[in-house]
Amino acid sequence: MKPGGTSTLQRRNALIGGAFWIVAGVYCALTSFDSSLGLIELLLLFGPLVAIPGGLAMVQGGQVLRGQALLGLLVLPAAVCAIVGRCLAPELDAAADGSIHYLSAVLCLPWLLVTGLVALLGLQRILKRGLGPIEETAIDAGLLYLPVGGGWLVLSSAGIAPMDFSPEIVLLTAVHFHFAGFSAAVIAGLAGRALRAGVSSSESARLFALAAYRFAAAIVIIGPPLVAVGIMASPIVEVISGVALSLGMLTLAFVLVLIALRGQELLPRLLLCAAAFSLTATMALSTTYALGEYLYPGEDKL
Repeated sequence: MKPGGTSTLQRRNALIGGAFWIVAGVYCALTSFDSSLGLIELLLLFGPLVAIPGGLAMVQGGQVLRGQALLGLLVLPAAVCAIVGRCLAPELDAAADGSIHYLSAVLCLPWLLVTGLVALLGLQRILKRGLGPIEETAIDAGLLYLPVGGGWLVLSSAGIAPMDFSPEIVLLTAVHFHFAGFSAAVIAGLAGRALRAGVSSSESARLFALAAYRFAAAIVIIGPPLVAVGIMASPIVEVISGVALSLGMLTLAFVLVLIALRGQELLPRLLLCAAAFSLTATMALSTTYALGEYLYPGEDKL
């Protein structure tokens, strides 16, 4: 399969996955989230169903990488298995045993395999190109972070809580590396591509935008593991890493607005502004949570 064909396949996967996700959302709304597929699970599954195939469609381009055709065929079936694993399997496991969700974990293993293949694409990109430029390094980091999210998803589905973490923290760690790890890094990389390709009316404005972008991209690259280390180390490390990641993401939101202002078509400009606003709102919540962990340590907030 040609590289352009794999991008088309991934876009099709994202569209079909989006339809699956909408159906799952309607089901959750009708059951008032009383089913096994709760709000956090629904938000998480937006990644395998939509964000990951959509992101892969945009970053692959004309590159020829081993395994990308196979990845295009496996993404959607593996994501559907993850839905079944999160929605139906825990009830079946509880009826049989109740302690460890074996079936749920097994059904999430195909997604872990897919995330491993995504990481292999990232390794190939680094070996072919090296560590620069920073926008491509950001994309590579996102590809490499994804298996961490897949692994924590399997742990959460199995009912395993390492290091005495609560089940909610285990699940939220999977969410963290799917979105703050993969999606944010890929968006940062694509923003850098757009920023370099665009033409600015002012050289000073272009240099300012590139400087802001480099800061944002660097934080996005190193931020997710720093936050994870902070959670395991101490509240003060957690709040510092959380605030640093939030500053990087807010700077990225600013860069997205700059790109939108230079755009020509209305719909992409509106969508970029909506993404920037969403990122700003979520980073405010992230900073609030990190400060709460420092100010009120040991309290269960979930």
